Amino acid sequence: NLKRKEKEIISIKRFPLFCAGCPHRATFYAVKKVLGRKIFAGDIGCYMLGAFPPHEMQDFVVSMGASIGIGHGIAKATGEKPVAFIGDSTFFHAGIPALLNLVYNKAKALVIVLDNRLTAMTGHQPHPGTGWTGMLEKTKRIDIEEIAKACKADFVKTTNVWNFKQLCQDIRKAYKAKGVSVLIAKGECRLFTIRNLAREGKKWPTFSIIKQKPELNELAKFGCPAIKKVKGKWIIDKKLCWGCTICKQLFPDCIK
Repeated sequence: NLKRKEKEIISIKRFPLFCAGCPHRATFYAVKKVLGRKIFAGDIGCYMLGAFPPHEMQDFVVSMGASIGIGHGIAKATGEKPVAFIGDSTFFHAGIPALLNLVYNKAKALVIVLDNRLTAMTGHQPHPGTGWTGMLEKTKRIDIEEIAKACKADFVKTTNVWNFKQLCQDIRKAYKAKGVSVLIAKGECRLFTIRNLAREGKKWPTFSIIKQKPELNELAKFGCPAIKKVKGKWIIDKKLCWGCTICKQLFPDCIK
């Protein structure tokens, strides 16, 4: 606490959070909602924040590509089917050999590639899946789904993170599939989207809570920084809302 002119300024302690509207938040929330508690393998990227409350869905984070590699060992040792989270950039950098080993050794695992369309963690750099080089030259775009199919994964599908109902259905289907499943959860980094919209002078939708119901307490588990409880009522801070629509999809009767 800092003291200034005999007044105490209190610094509120909180865990690191995903940005408002982050596609990874929707994916983590959907996985937990559909699958409950499983073995969750973490990796290097923005989604490392999934280790903290309210998600708590990274049982270990070691190095790039290790989510699949260590998950592979856990699957073999325990007979369980772990869920390995890996980002699009990390997948290109270190995830492909690990995926090949999963298939080659007849393991069972669900690999969720969190495809936010660029290397968001370190400043929105491009990668082989973006279609341009670090010098902003157009180049061939490498498709993650095609790579997963070429690696002979037993189940491969790309899902739209912004369609929450479909996302949940695809997670359930991917986990139930036998062998190695690869689900590409695609949704552009919201910071990148908002930045581009602002540069173009375009506006994005913001939402408000129009009806208070007990079930809205579930929003605490969703963990969006734009949504908070003030004096016993849930509110959405429009200055922080980046219009991803997920909260509206979760509570259509309460949010407009």
